[in-house]
Amino acid sequence: MFSSPQCTGYRNELGTINAEVCFPSSSTIIKQIKRAIKKSKATSIFVASDKNHMIQELNDALKNLGVIAKQLDYNSPHVDLAILGRSNFFIGNCVSSFSAFVKRERDVNGFPSEFWGFPPPVKSQKPTDTKHDEL
Repeated sequence: MFSSPQCTGYRNELGTINAEVCFPSSSTIIKQIKRAIKKSKATSIFVASDKNHMIQELNDALKNLGVIAKQLDYNSPHVDLAILGRSNFFIGNCVSSFSAFVKRERDVNGFPSEFWGFPPPVKSQKPTDTKHDEL
């Protein structure tokens, strides 16, 4: 689907697409950003979006980490691509061709990237039977 092979592989060998990957919830976005901030020790994040930048929501969620979310004051996809391609860390949308451009540049330069909600969190499975048959 669209540019999904960039994260799932061409035969879904790396995972499958679900609604959270296509349209991540605010909680997924905030959780993943916080994890990336801790990993990269970032002090600010740059947000590029064609819809909702979530700047106020992100700044509220990141206040305790001392991190500020920013966006361009004007619409310029080319400037967005340049900033995202050179940032310390990138989280993109798996099915987005815009994210695919950024991911390719980052791969060539050896920069780290992730995708929203991908891979999906693994749910721990508890054994249904606690009885042991071994000696």
